[in-house]
Amino acid sequence: MKRADNLAPLSRDHHHALVVAKRLLSHASDTDDGILQAYWRTARADLLTELSEHFRCEEHSFGVLLKGEYKQRLFADHQHLCELLLEDSCDAALQFARCLKAHVRFEERELFNWLQEHHPDLALEA
Repeated sequence: MKRADNLAPLSRDHHHALVVAKRLLSHASDTDDGILQAYWRTARADLLTELSEHFRCEEHSFGVLLKGEYKQRLFADHQHLCELLLEDSCDAALQFARCLKAHVRFEERELFNWLQEHHPDLALEA
């Protein structure tokens, strides 16, 4: 399904998130954990700001429109990802990458399609 213009900015953010997740996972195969650790420390600083703004936009723009499983998963995923961002370990970095990848797929394949179908006039909070 073609992404609606009103959700396109969030989809662009998702693309960036997937790039970060892929880089984290690719560093897992390095024999030197220091490379993953260094990238994670750098990425965390940027992600704390970027993701908190992205999550706030999603939660305020369409969190109230959601019910049941969609709402529960959206908020639980956001909380879990934020908690992982506070951890400095390589294990947290890899768990974050896997969770972020799964969360983006959920939003792009399920949640955004549902929103486009049921709330085509959705306006995102700036």
